[in-house]
Amino acid sequence: MWLTVFQKIKDRHKSMTSTKTKCSFRALGWGWAFCLLSHGAAAQQYAPAPGAGTPEQASQGQGPQGGGTGAGVRLDPFVLYPGVSLSEGYNDNVALTQTNHISSAVTVLSPALLAELKGARSTFRLGYVGTYGWYANSATDNYDYHELRGSADFDLSTRSNLKLIADYLVKSDPRGFTLASTTAASPNKYHQGDFGGTFSYGAVGAQGRVEIEALLTDKRYQNNRLITDTLDYDAQRYGGTFFWRVGPKTEWLIEGRQIRTDYISSASVQDNTENQVLTGLKWEATALTTGTAKLGYSEKKYTNSAAAQQKAKGAIWEIGVRWSPLTYSVVDLATGRRFNDSQAGLGSTFVTSDYVTLAWNHGWTERWRSTLSGSYETDSYSGVGREDKVGYISAKLAYDMRRWLSLGAEYKFSERDSNVDGSNYKQNLFLLSVRATM
Repeated sequence: MWLTVFQKIKDRHKSMTSTKTKCSFRALGWGWAFCLLSHGAAAQQYAPAPGAGTPEQASQGQGPQGGGTGAGVRLDPFVLYPGVSLSEGYNDNVALTQTNHISSAVTVLSPALLAELKGARSTFRLGYVGTYGWYANSATDNYDYHELRGSADFDLSTRSNLKLIADYLVKSDPRGFTLASTTAASPNKYHQGDFGGTFSYGAVGAQGRVEIEALLTDKRYQNNRLITDTLDYDAQRYGGTFFWRVGPKTEWLIEGRQIRTDYISSASVQDNTENQVLTGLKWEATALTTGTAKLGYSEKKYTNSAAAQQKAKGAIWEIGVRWSPLTYSVVDLATGRRFNDSQAGLGSTFVTSDYVTLAWNHGWTERWRSTLSGSYETDSYSGVGREDKVGYISAKLAYDMRRWLSLGAEYKFSERDSNVDGSNYKQNLFLLSVRATM
């Protein structure tokens, strides 16, 4: 029934965007969200096969940001922000299967460290997050993730700014989370590297400004090669955005992107180039509301002659709105459409994904806070008649015992409803956690 609720929300936003004219997803214990990772997230968003997190990881919220909530430890010339979290919980469907569920207690340990160096006109950050998960009843699904992320931010002048990012990830796709992991006897492990940057030209408050970006990604799987051999790829993403101020707090924008994906295996027919053009508004209408709304057109062309018959083209959109009715209450809404490459033996099929996510963060007192969130996505596979509806609802409660110590509890329900037999699943997850930061 909850899927029906999110379907109605999604349908409403579709109608809203038509009158005006896809992860949920990562680190348990509290995945550490550095300010610098906003660009790193783009590597996941635009990669053809985003790396999955475990069910536990997908459930957790974001932690302290670089240079943010904690005072840090000064070790001249750096400031260090260490943290660690420990979670205990219960997962009633570890491998995300339709039948023969594996139920297990789970323990997750997540240490993190961010080093920050600030200069007069530059900021450097280097962060590490480790995530180690152990299942009492399914050692096969145990995992250890490593994320090393760095960034450099240069204020070149009053009009120009350069931001660089570099990431190296060691992760895995948990069984059942992706099509390629559904039949795997163990999680599909991979290494991923990202390098990119954004150059901005235009003074704050100027009538016009420009942003140019580039991102290079390579992903290589390490095991289950009979399944994952055709999933390795190199991707290059380039783009530029022009902003024109149309109001004191509103900018009109037009953006162009090209995403080229080259799969390493000669057996793959997924090599393609995607061109996107979008236009829309970026605004801060009041002190309470900020957002970006972009509507555009995308065309994904495959290099392989057989694959060319499955050319993806059509409307895409990206809408994100933050509403802050109170200083201690924030509502985030996002919806969009994108084209992805299919995986796991479905040939040159592309996937059209429509999604909507909603999250409400509220501070009840100085110590008590809660988060209610949900996500709904439909994935339609061209040419094979497959359609998946995937979503979750999560409720979290946190208690800050001290500035540096907090306790948390969470319940999450996840579901996939597919028209392909054997691809459905339901999962209940319970977690209790303790988190310490400085």
